[in-house]
Amino acid sequence: MKSNKYFTKELLVEANNAAIREKRNQTIKEEIIETLDDDMLFPICHFFYHAKNEIRVMVVLDYQGTWGLLDMSMLRYESLPTSILNDDGSVTLEDEESYNSRRPYPNTREWQESFVLKPVRRQKSFRDDVLKAYNNQCAVCSINNTKVLRAAHIWPVSYGGTDEIQNGICLCVTHEVAYDSGLFSITPEGDVILNTRDDLKIEYLKIRYPDNLQERPSISNLLKRNEFFSNK
Repeated sequence: MKSNKYFTKELLVEANNAAIREKRNQTIKEEIIETLDDDMLFPICHFFYHAKNEIRVMVVLDYQGTWGLLDMSMLRYESLPTSILNDDGSVTLEDEESYNSRRPYPNTREWQESFVLKPVRRQKSFRDDVLKAYNNQCAVCSINNTKVLRAAHIWPVSYGGTDEIQNGICLCVTHEVAYDSGLFSITPEGDVILNTRDDLKIEYLKIRYPDNLQERPSISNLLKRNEFFSNK
């Protein structure tokens, strides 16, 4: 059996309104949500941790596979309903009473959370070190403008990942989001594997490695990450 979190439209509107109200980084355009089917369920196909107690989810919005990114607290994520894919292919949905019991304020439709923007650990130093190791160029494309380059953690900090160079890969903003969303993966051998039919503008079938062998991505962290996403 495999479990998966999902939104009803009511819960999606609530979570998106909260993200807008709390000034979180990723929200879905309200006009898009307004057009969604009231009776449809919206599964979370991928998620990743990007700050302390923060999670970013990738939500499927229609039958064509259109998706949106939404930031929320771990508390809000854990309160969402869960679906179970049974061995016979059927799906069991959690009943409303069950998932409402996990809400911090069961008798209130919405709640306010504080959201503090602040550096986490050694983020600037980590970014500087990783960009330098990759000669200020995205590992999967030719972009070399430092204003749009990021140091993507292979194994998330919230799961115990470190800020060592070997736990980072230099990616442009577009490819960082795609990598963190599981739209492509990187094997321990450095092969770039697409997990979507979307054109991600990836130029290399293998990542560009740092010149220094000691600064190349950790094989064990790549294995852990790929196993993590394969179970989602």
